[in-house]
Amino acid sequence: MFVRSTRIAVGLSVLAVSACNCEDEGGLRDVSPHLEASPERIDFGEVTVGELKVKPLSLSNSGGLAVSITRFAVDPAHDELGIAQSPPGALAPNETVDAVLSYSPKNLGEDRAILVIEADDERPGRTIELVGIGVSGGVVVIPNGPSCGGDGSLSFGDLAPGQAQARTITVTNSGSGPLTIRNVSLGAATSPEISLVPVPPSTSIATGESIEITVSYAPIDGGADVGTLSIQTDAPENGTTTVSLCGRGIAPALCARPAPLDFGVVALSSRKTSALVLENCGLLPLELRAVTIPNDAAHATDPRFSVTPFSPATLPPGDEVEVEVTFDATTLGVARGFVAADSNDPATPRTFVPLSASAARPCDLQVLPQSLAFVGTVGATSTKPIIILNAGAATCRLDRIEITAGSPPFSIPAPVPTPATLTSGGSLQLDIAYSPAGPTMDQGTLELEESGVVTFVPLNGDATTGSGCRVDVTPPALQFGVVALGQETELTVTVSNANRSFCLFRGASIASGSAAFQIINPPALSVILSSSPLALRVAYHPTAAGPAQDVLNIETNDRAVPTTSVPLFGTGAPSGICVDPVRLPFGTRAVGSTATREFRVTACGTETIRVSGLSFVAPVPQELTLVNPPGLPMTLAPGASQLVTVQYAPVDAGIDDGTIAVVSDDTVLPMVNVLVSGEGVIPATASAYVHTETDLYAYDPVTRATTLIGAFNPSVSMTDIAIDSVGAMYGVDTAAVYRIDPITAQVTHLFDVDSSPVGLTCLSDGTLVVAGTSIQSWDPSRQQLLRTMVPAGTYLTSGDIIALPDGFLYWSVSDLSGDSLVRVDPSSGITSLLGDIGVSEIYGLGYANGELLGFSANSRGMIIDPVSGAATTTFGLAGNWYGATTNPVLW
Repeated sequence: MFVRSTRIAVGLSVLAVSACNCEDEGGLRDVSPHLEASPERIDFGEVTVGELKVKPLSLSNSGGLAVSITRFAVDPAHDELGIAQSPPGALAPNETVDAVLSYSPKNLGEDRAILVIEADDERPGRTIELVGIGVSGGVVVIPNGPSCGGDGSLSFGDLAPGQAQARTITVTNSGSGPLTIRNVSLGAATSPEISLVPVPPSTSIATGESIEITVSYAPIDGGADVGTLSIQTDAPENGTTTVSLCGRGIAPALCARPAPLDFGVVALSSRKTSALVLENCGLLPLELRAVTIPNDAAHATDPRFSVTPFSPATLPPGDEVEVEVTFDATTLGVARGFVAADSNDPATPRTFVPLSASAARPCDLQVLPQSLAFVGTVGATSTKPIIILNAGAATCRLDRIEITAGSPPFSIPAPVPTPATLTSGGSLQLDIAYSPAGPTMDQGTLELEESGVVTFVPLNGDATTGSGCRVDVTPPALQFGVVALGQETELTVTVSNANRSFCLFRGASIASGSAAFQIINPPALSVILSSSPLALRVAYHPTAAGPAQDVLNIETNDRAVPTTSVPLFGTGAPSGICVDPVRLPFGTRAVGSTATREFRVTACGTETIRVSGLSFVAPVPQELTLVNPPGLPMTLAPGASQLVTVQYAPVDAGIDDGTIAVVSDDTVLPMVNVLVSGEGVIPATASAYVHTETDLYAYDPVTRATTLIGAFNPSVSMTDIAIDSVGAMYGVDTAAVYRIDPITAQVTHLFDVDSSPVGLTCLSDGTLVVAGTSIQSWDPSRQQLLRTMVPAGTYLTSGDIIALPDGFLYWSVSDLSGDSLVRVDPSSGITSLLGDIGVSEIYGLGYANGELLGFSANSRGMIIDPVSGAATTTFGLAGNWYGATTNPVLW
């Protein structure tokens, strides 16, 4: 156990000097301002038309007085060479800042411009030459092998399981300038039997040159396997090329449908039989040897399931047989189990098909919530609903619905005529009103009678005027409606402070823990301000057909109703169209770059699907586009699918959101929305950065010099910084994570963290690792805690954590004697104490030129051995360094 050390900023010593500015020999020293600019010429080199490139210009005041910059402009104005970030209006003595210049060619050829700088020093003006060359980017992609039946595709042919086939794809630079491959990846829906030999990011191809990309196919079972390969380059046209991949495993294969086999609700003491279809979906004859109910520990099956005797059969490719499975509802409750099918399928010699059923009374009334509590005001009426649900297997008959005690404060505004019927799975919403006549506590009872059986629902009202929190929760119930299996719908509950008292949100939970309902990113313990209601997002993701219900319980310090119950309802239904995934998060992307994501539209039912719409819903951000969308209308036979590619190309900093509507003739799911999101960021340009508690600096690991960028604005006591693989900079204080503009040091709050963080680093996939009392990994785009790598109490951080190319995290921790280095395996969370660093208060870690760097609060920099943990070289570095980061992160 290590004891946490407190950060103490150690300032530079202050020297007393005389005001006469005298030199050693009695002369007077020049104290006039002197503005210097470096370099005198900025050459952007070759840049592809439509791309953006930025370069810094260093400005410093070497004089003894402040210098004012009166003009900083490209003159005459140029539409391709310009200023991305202007300098401040004045520089203090010995202050150095960076301005940022940009080049984005619109056409081919050389571009030149002059940057004019004027200041109130002794020079009347100075000029900086700007030059760049616009080049065309062209890319030709040729699959080397047979096609899958269309251009731009590659077939591996037919292979037996255990065999493998490698194919190559040639990528040629047909443009007039260098071509950079930004990313090569397999699509999300690609079969796992297809693999890719990785291509290093930022691979450059000279004009007229080519590289080969290798993909392989190694089937493990019978049947068709498909996928896609996405090749992203910096070419202005056709920057992303998608190659369709296909292959077939020559073997028998067993496919079962429906899977799972769900019997639904079955009346007590009755029996239901359903057909299970077993098909040979492979390319060789299938020997179906046995179909049984298994009893092994991994596939325990309720004894209420049975299967008819089966005789062995040989099925040619495409043939199928039906097997009868029966559920006997002899006792109440849910039943689960499996059917086992034995065959000569080489991949799965024994196939298990899940079974589910529910035995229920003919009529089974349930009321949600089981009681109602009101906080009322004299002279006003508040209304809340209850949901009456028939969870039984047959129709229920409600003979009486009335409030038998508590009238007149409690009433039914819209009485339901009785007798009323509720079919199996049906529900009825009944509104209850509370109208207090005086500042009293009121009680009542709602009675529901069915066939002589009475259900009682307690009603409570509080119209007293005492002090204490009173919250208002809206809506009182969430009705998700019909949602296709595998899809997701999201609704929001708002928790408001109703009387300006101190209201505290303590937590929220799903009553039965149903997997179908989920609270998305539930907030931690927090105060509910009267001016800022709390929003709770709830998602419904059905995994089984039929109605589903649960209750959202919200815990507060409400004086009368500390637990507010919100009924949740939804119905899962099988659809003929499947869209996967329905969320395409691009995360952070550098301004000027492009990235692609894919989703697949599949006719997943038994009917042909006609897709008539595939487009963004207005308003459409210009940064989001569909790449070579398929022609419409598009007809998909059962089992057929179409891959759709979406491109994100941010043109400025900020969040870009869009929705793609997939419209079809499916009766259950006529429209599926695909949510697309991304955030454009200004990328960091320096190779490394360091910072104090209040200011951001660029750091040159070669010269070991620092350049002030600016103060964090708004002011934040920053404890560490990090940069992801696209150049987005993040920062952290002891309570929250922020986005930082690396050009201006502007700070934007992202989300709060409860682990007292002081260390921060990024992994190559964009994950943020936060080190404090524990080590946590976060998804910054969704602002979601992914997992706790190292629990609290293992070590206490001294100040930083960093990821190195060896795949491990390196963490500076503290004890009473100084700082030590700990290695962390991010996959397992296993920690290894490497040794004493030999320097205390190491608040920043960085990596450059193959070296692990440390920066301390006592104005020291150092090179650290990542094997022993010891500092091998130390050097002076003026400043009170609180953190550091490498740019970019590539591992």
